[in-house]
Amino acid sequence: MREVCANCNTPLEGEYCHACGQLGQPGKINLGDTFRDFLSSAFSFEGPFFYTLKGLVIHPGRVYREFFAGKRKSYYKPVSLFILLTAVYIIIRTLTQFDPLEGNPGIDNTRTQEQNEIAEASISYMVKNINYIMFFLVFSIGFMLKLFFWKKYNLAEYLVVGLYITSLYVILVILVMLVKLTTGFYAAELQLPILMVLIFINAIALFRSYGFFGIVRYLLVGVLSVFFYMIFGFGFSLAVTLMIYN
Repeated sequence: MREVCANCNTPLEGEYCHACGQLGQPGKINLGDTFRDFLSSAFSFEGPFFYTLKGLVIHPGRVYREFFAGKRKSYYKPVSLFILLTAVYIIIRTLTQFDPLEGNPGIDNTRTQEQNEIAEASISYMVKNINYIMFFLVFSIGFMLKLFFWKKYNLAEYLVVGLYITSLYVILVILVMLVKLTTGFYAAELQLPILMVLIFINAIALFRSYGFFGIVRYLLVGVLSVFFYMIFGFGFSLAVTLMIYN
């Protein structure tokens, strides 16, 4: 008597079911299987996770254009990548007790004590909830790309670019934390300029236009994306802080 798939009862013709793709007779669940399933679902070791990261680092423009053209299965989903990397950032920050505000208390002698306290609390809220605040960066990049290159792609496609760029930035921040942990070196003032450069490079890679006005637009996208990210991110944090204080 032929064995049937434990999942869909289709007669087996090999080790795996040709109908549903599951291992025909998987046996009892063990810790090793559970751990492998977690890694597979989280990082897609079959290819997409590392393939996507490699593409974003070496050929980001190709990743965007192929994703827009419908080659979606080959790449890790932008929202999933962003959420996963942000979770990794939070875990590492917690384990290493990394403080992005170290050496930068934000005290201004021209403000009252209450104003300084509110400013410090707002910045602290922004840092602690960076996984949510980062969405302002995603939308800032998407809207700025749509503003300056409105004919090429739609807003949803530009938001995909924003998610991928923000994911790359999260990786850079993770590297910054690890460098500080191992060497003690930390230059917080360099992070935003690096973010601008990252957006600039990815915009060039996406559009592949190297004329003077194109370069100017790429620069404006980088600068304004970071500017509005800080405005809306800090503004949101300030609004929440004021509600708490009141």
